[in-house]
Amino acid sequence: WMVPSTVTAFRNIGAQPVVRTAPSATWTSPRIASWKFAGSCGFEVTGDMKPIYDEIMSYPEGVVEQFVVQHPKMNELSPTAVNTVRIVTISSNHEPITADGKMMDVAYASLKIGGVTSNIVDNLHGGGMVAGIDLEKGVLITDGADDQGNVYAVHPVTGMKIKGFEIPYFKEAIEMVTKAIKDRKLDGYLGWDVAISENGPELIETNLMP
Repeated sequence: WMVPSTVTAFRNIGAQPVVRTAPSATWTSPRIASWKFAGSCGFEVTGDMKPIYDEIMSYPEGVVEQFVVQHPKMNELSPTAVNTVRIVTISSNHEPITADGKMMDVAYASLKIGGVTSNIVDNLHGGGMVAGIDLEKGVLITDGADDQGNVYAVHPVTGMKIKGFEIPYFKEAIEMVTKAIKDRKLDGYLGWDVAISENGPELIETNLMP
């Protein structure tokens, strides 16, 4: 199990076990039933932690992390899910690809917003919506849309207007991602999911097929 040094308490964490079901199978992430959190592997427990610990450790490997606490402004859109910025980059030889004389570190960016038909995730196919971002200003330039083709000028739960919403620390999020490309020597077409906390951007994951 990977437990980052930032995990300082065991009562407000997320744990993701991984299990290989067959030699040629893909990695799957089973839900641990006793956590009872709408299918999520995140939980907050106030009682006896020993049964939870034993259940986590019954899996051979996985990752344990503390919950991400998003920026208060991001909470205004949807407070029940971490609303992440999807930044899509194109690079070759660990450098931006040049097209028509323009640097293309970042092809495009969008904001994934939760709380449409799901309260705990922002994934488009998991009940969230998506809106396009102006790369220069870090401002949403479209209404929100879900995977059923519904368009939302305002969030259906919070009532927050989508278009014109300004994302905190957007410039810093772009800088973090482009630095990671060079530092980790990554190439190709990648999608980076970045959360915005009160202290700045936090990288959640990188997707090979964004």
